[in-house]
Amino acid sequence: MRSCLRVTALIIAAHTLISEVASAKTFTFSVGVTTITLEADEKYCRFDTKYVFDKAWLDFQVQVNKNSNEVLGAYTLCEDLGSLREGLGQSLNEWTVILAPSQGKEKSAPIAGLTTEILLNTLEKQFKKGVEFDSSEVTKRLNEALPGGEGSKPRLTVGDATPRFLAKDDTTIYASMILDISVDEDKTKIASVIGMSLVKQHVITLNVFKRYQGQKTIEALLNENKKLASQLATQS
Repeated sequence: MRSCLRVTALIIAAHTLISEVASAKTFTFSVGVTTITLEADEKYCRFDTKYVFDKAWLDFQVQVNKNSNEVLGAYTLCEDLGSLREGLGQSLNEWTVILAPSQGKEKSAPIAGLTTEILLNTLEKQFKKGVEFDSSEVTKRLNEALPGGEGSKPRLTVGDATPRFLAKDDTTIYASMILDISVDEDKTKIASVIGMSLVKQHVITLNVFKRYQGQKTIEALLNENKKLASQLATQS
């Protein structure tokens, strides 16, 4: 999340590595013995644990998703990532995180007998019925995941961000969230569109984020997620 990233960048700025960021187009992610490949625009670069900032950011994602999702990887705008690695930037403008639900465990496992039809129909019913979002629990997890000791890190607060059904196609179901995030007195809105698909018995969620600027942001994120999901469809 944008505000979390800004905080993390400030905390580790003194230790970041200065490096040139190279453009990348094809990203490969692994879950168990399954490998998935995504092609993205050349303006995006993948988070790489060989860089101090990237490792801290990914560690934060792992902690936030602990016992809920396995973090397969993430990427963002090369320009933003380069600045953050150098300790010059304060936030990301947009980013994508690839997750695999782990059902209370550290690692995701394939779900025998699950079909795309069952997955999509089940999720659609849940979304339309209403998915509970515990903002206090999310706030707690975010603050616990932030690096630094008590008193040395700002206070994060997340308001209601209930996922809402957007669309469904033959392979993927899509939902949106608008996150109201406060870091001390600094407030912002982050939009997210989540796409859930089945790839070789693994549920894969594509989570694209961007600073919220109205309904056009949701529409742009949905289009981006659909492009990525169409690639997963050929790998299932």
